[in-house]
Amino acid sequence: MVKRLAWVLALAACNTDNVKAVVGDQFDTGEGVDDVGPTITHTPVTTAQPIGTAVPLTAATEDRSGVEAVKIAYQRYDQVDWTRVDMAGDADGLNWAGSIPGDAVVGSGMRYFIEASDKAGNLSAYPPDGESDPLSFRVDGG
Repeated sequence: MVKRLAWVLALAACNTDNVKAVVGDQFDTGEGVDDVGPTITHTPVTTAQPIGTAVPLTAATEDRSGVEAVKIAYQRYDQVDWTRVDMAGDADGLNWAGSIPGDAVVGSGMRYFIEASDKAGNLSAYPPDGESDPLSFRVDGG
């Protein structure tokens, strides 16, 4: 009972306008339990980017329970670890904007993907395989 009460209190603290009920640990939006991550639409960077210049990225998202957060994950070609930066959402949480910082845009090229989480805790990426099949672009002057 204490765990359920804590869950209800935590849920009440969230912005869950689209949530009709909680079934177990899942959100029910009135259209069934939301167990699918957000849909992400993004136009990939296809041209070489100048060294040391921030690369702006945008994404549009859609989700039954609402999008909680969207991040850009990026790495240089010579890196193993991914760095993540938050994207800022509009008032509706549908359109997001962010950038790969200019000081990270060095070397011969960059890889990136966009990841989103919804209020039900589901994750998704663009492209769908995210880290294992990221987008990429060349860096001019690197």
